[in-house]
Amino acid sequence: MEGFVTGIHPSILQALSSQERKKILLDIADALEANEELIKAENDADVTEAQVAGYDKSLVARLALKPGKARTTLDCSCSLARFLI
Repeated sequence: MEGFVTGIHPSILQALSSQERKKILLDIADALEANEELIKAENDADVTEAQVAGYDKSLVARLALKPGKARTTLDCSCSLARFLI
């Protein structure tokens, strides 16, 4: 997710206008949607690596993205953005 900003301190977010926070949330939603297949592939690789390393099945199950999880996160980001209008 090239160009995606991470590690923003909460005080910086608080100083932003509602429109700026809305744009960030919509940018997150766009990035999730554009990279959904990559996110799934990387998660599958992480799960496989954890299984090979012998991690407990319950931990591996928590690591694995459930079907629709990215879509739920995307929908939540959009809902939050609409709330900021």
